[in-house]
Amino acid sequence: MKRHQFCTLCHNNKLVALAAPYRHAGLVQCEKCGFVFSELIPSQEELVAHYAKYDRSKDISEITVKRYTELLTEFSKTISGRTILDVGCGKGEFLEVAMNNGWTCHGTEFDDHAVELCQQKGIQIFQGPLSQYQPQQLPDVITSFEVIEHINNPDEELRKIHALLKPGGLFYFTTPNFNSLSRYLLKGKWNVIEYPEHLSYFTAGVMNKKLLEIGFEKIHLDTTGISIQRLKTSAKKVPHGSTETNADQRFREKAERKPMYKLIKSSGNLLLNTLHLGDTLKGLYRKV
Repeated sequence: MKRHQFCTLCHNNKLVALAAPYRHAGLVQCEKCGFVFSELIPSQEELVAHYAKYDRSKDISEITVKRYTELLTEFSKTISGRTILDVGCGKGEFLEVAMNNGWTCHGTEFDDHAVELCQQKGIQIFQGPLSQYQPQQLPDVITSFEVIEHINNPDEELRKIHALLKPGGLFYFTTPNFNSLSRYLLKGKWNVIEYPEHLSYFTAGVMNKKLLEIGFEKIHLDTTGISIQRLKTSAKKVPHGSTETNADQRFREKAERKPMYKLIKSSGNLLLNTLHLGDTLKGLYRKV
């Protein structure tokens, strides 16, 4: 099997293998920039076989639609343009919400079935890697929801995103936080650490430093949330890949309806964000 000889984020050649709990995924850490990634390089056949197992039949919840709408409102308050590119857009749930809110939407995706579903929704879709994407006009916003952890060329990907954006354009991303409380509790059992599902593992400090180096300025970078369901599945208490009606979804629904649960959620997120221990990195940056 091929292995990376250089850091995939800063290209330094001094890499340190992480201890035993993380060796099953081939994790190494760059001595220079601190980035953690899998030194293993999956073949195209491995990736095709792995992602063919994805279940694309589930619909997003009303709460997710509400969060997407709030995010689009935040974009609109920051910039005047309304053209958006969603990298790795899946079956286009976010772009469908954006279209319903008056945005001009484009997406990139690999999977044949996902591309077909996007086309059925009227989304302008490019099939293939972002490196080969050449838009007719530069987008005002680029989004990347839980995507960058899946790629093994993050430096190239982030630089391409910067190059594609209009001057002053926005880049919004979410990705697992390697410094999350869940990982500290579960160590190697944390099921975010899975090859070839995840190849790149970011922390707030590493991500922020890289984006500033490329030519972005930070609007905000948060580390929020802790997944009760992921803790359960990682500990093998319930089957991995349980349906969406799980502990997290039930708590989200209660937090929408009941003030006490909303207070618990907001207080918990404040603490997790302050300590940089949330499960998810959520960042909004502007191209300068």
